[in-house]
Amino acid sequence: EDIGRVKGTALAAMSEQTNVQLQQIKEQIELLAKQARKIERRKELSLVIYGADMGFKPLIGHSYYLYQKKTEGFVLSMVASSEWGRSMPYQRYVAQVKLLSDHTWEIIDEAE
Repeated sequence: EDIGRVKGTALAAMSEQTNVQLQQIKEQIELLAKQARKIERRKELSLVIYGADMGFKPLIGHSYYLYQKKTEGFVLSMVASSEWGRSMPYQRYVAQVKLLSDHTWEIIDEAE
């Protein structure tokens, strides 16, 4: 009976400990997947931005605004959508972005 009790206690402790470790690994996997999605979105947006019209050289660490043009394509601007007033020359605001040192763009604010 004592051996059975010892084995039962050991199995319960082992089961609890491995469940905790598995849960930690699942949470790490979810975090890595979330980070991967964020990097993928940054890459996609960076491709759009580098294909956009821009009349200036963007500086690392500065924020800019991406707009979809009324015709085809996009434009990167230093002017926020709130600064245009009623005369915004573009079809829609896409995102506020910041140029990172790796030359990808961080999304600060994105239109829904």
